[in-house]
Amino acid sequence: MSNSQDKDLNSIWVTFFRHLNRCVSIALLITILIFLYFYFFEDRWYEARSVLFPAFSTSPSRTLISRGPHPRAAIGEFGDIIEAERLVQVFYSKDIMQKVNEKYNLLKRYEIADKKYPYYKLIQKWEDILEVKRTSNHSVIIKFRDKDPAMAEEISNYIIYLGDSLITAMIQERARTVIQYIQQDIDTVKNQIINIVNRIMNNPAITFTEGSRGTRFAEFMKSQIEILSSIYPAKAKDILSALSTSLLNYPAVHSLYNELDNMVEYYSLLQEKLNEAKFEAQTKMPNFFVIEHPLAFDRPVYPNFYIVVVVSFFCACCAYYAILAIYLLYREYRKAPLKAGNEGGGHNL
Repeated sequence: MSNSQDKDLNSIWVTFFRHLNRCVSIALLITILIFLYFYFFEDRWYEARSVLFPAFSTSPSRTLISRGPHPRAAIGEFGDIIEAERLVQVFYSKDIMQKVNEKYNLLKRYEIADKKYPYYKLIQKWEDILEVKRTSNHSVIIKFRDKDPAMAEEISNYIIYLGDSLITAMIQERARTVIQYIQQDIDTVKNQIINIVNRIMNNPAITFTEGSRGTRFAEFMKSQIEILSSIYPAKAKDILSALSTSLLNYPAVHSLYNELDNMVEYYSLLQEKLNEAKFEAQTKMPNFFVIEHPLAFDRPVYPNFYIVVVVSFFCACCAYYAILAIYLLYREYRKAPLKAGNEGGGHNL
């Protein structure tokens, strides 16, 4: 049994080395033909590469104009893995592909306008020429390929611009919606404050005379007089004077004071949120930091002739020996019936 296996193994090695020179010659010829095809007939593709760091996902308005205790350095900080992944998804958006196609006519540029299902083929082509990936240090690398290195740089810059514009548009659209809801709340609070003011003005216990009592409420009213004047300008100072006089004498005024205090505080909060939303809707803040602007080298990334030569030679050799093995097996299969017939004839004799 082992002797038979050794003989088969030796036969394989003998066959391999016997055809090695022919295999190498045929593989070299095929490799040269493939190389010449890629060299003369295949288009050169150049790659523009850029590196971005996402900005930290904080609200610029809360950082810049809010009076709250928000981190002031957050607006200049780089984002982490979450911001980087979001940025990758933005650049892969088909909205960006459509805008690039509208400006540069990619269907005509890549010669797919006259083919069947051109838009589907454009999506496939776009996925081949655009590569966006996140690195281990949370940066985002954008690679775009084109037949012209200058055009690869130009389209890469436009893609970066579109990505920033797309994020800004989403933020501003959300801010405009928030403005509508906050404005509705502000109108409601104004009406409630006006209602409280009317109740104070119509309270028979209050006399509009100057006095020295109610100091706490007077100080509060002075700090909020601008808000009340904007809501009810005609009677704001009269209310201040009246409540300063009557606050300590009439319990009903105490409850009105507390109610008005809460409403004015809430109104101030809404005004601050409204200013933040307006800032978001009107301001265009960069959503990422461009560390490396798009740059296309003069050496094409496709075709890679080194890979073409190595892969072509290896595949040609494998194909030669595969065809040879099939041929030898077929020859043995053809010989088997003849050999069996000869042995059977000898036995009959």
